[in-house]
This record gives sequence, structure tokens and C-alpha cells, in this order.
Amino acid sequence: MDDSVLIEKYPRDEDLDEHTESIAILCESGANCFQEPVTSVLEAAFTETQGYGDSVSASPNEDAIDYLRKSCPENGGSREEQVNAQKYLLSHSLWLLSHETILEEDLRLSLNMQIRLLPRQACVLSWVNPSEDQEAIKREIESIYPDAVVATSPGELKQSVQSYLGWQVNPNGSAQTVIEWSHEAAEAIDVIG
Repeated sequence: MDDSVLIEKYPRDEDLDEHTESIAILCESGANCFQEPVTSVLEAAFTETQGYGDSVSASPNEDAIDYLRKSCPENGGSREEQVNAQKYLLSHSLWLLSHETILEEDLRLSLNMQIRLLPRQACVLSWVNPSEDQEAIKREIESIYPDAVVATSPGELKQSVQSYLGWQVNPNGSAQTVIEWSHEAAEAIDVIG
């Protein structure tokens, strides 16, 4: 895997007009996201994000869960597979996880490690489908991953995605944030090896 294709390291001394945001979808294929496929919720957020398509666009990666599993030493992959998976995950600054994935025991060690490696500009979003235990599940996620944003309704999830795409990584108002993310992510990938 060529590391140069993972992150486009934006020059610090130039203007930035466009950014393609890589979104890691970390859930089982066909996971229920408030009674819809997660990509439908994302599409709804994209269409209402100011500047989307002009200055920021998004590229959802539905295979990211496979990379997360490969990044776990417990899953028996080779060291090279683990390193490549970790690098690939770092190239996504927006992570979207189902509550089942973020709370999966077998992934906890790997998720903790990966989330700690993310640049500070990155965002980890999780959703909890309606249930009688919804608030308890939300509190559990927040206690394990204090920096994660946890949505308990489709509106909350859509608003969090829109806020991130429309403000945090939109070159119209946050070009320097995007530039710094690209440098921090590239440096983290280099450190991994």
C-alpha cells in the first residue's frame, strides 16, 4: 500500500479550495441506522450541508469495518496487515460507528488504540437506535470513549454529520483545520511505519 495515496497532505503555505472527506463507516453491512441504511442518513446530511459539492465532498467507505478487524492483533493477521489497516483507518477523519460496533468486546482494544491515534481534528460519531436501553447504551459509550459524539435520533446524527462537513472540514471556513489534519494524519501514518 502506497502511503502517499492515503492522505493528500495539503501545503501549509497555499490556499485550500476543495477537500474530499473520507468517512469510515464502521458497522456490519446492512446495519440498521434508525430504520434506514447508514448511507441514506449520510446522503440526507450531504444534501443539506452548505458548500457540499462546491468546497467539500464526502467519500463514504462501507468496507472500513474490515480494516478495523484487520487492525486487531487478536484477529491473527500478519503484522503487515495490521499496519496497513491502521494506516488506512487514519486516512479517514470522520468515523461513523453503530453502537454494536463501538461496544464490541473483541474490537475494544483496537478501537481505543486507533481513536487515540486520530488527529485532534477528527470526529468519531456513533448512533444508538431507539430501545428501552438507549440512554444507558449512550452513557456506556461516552464512559469508554469520552470524545465520541453519540446520536440517539436520526436528526441528531444528521446534524452532527452536517456540522462536521459544513464547518469542521469545509475549506470555506476551516481551511487551516483541514490542512493541519492532513499533516497530523500523514505524520501518524509515518510513525506507524
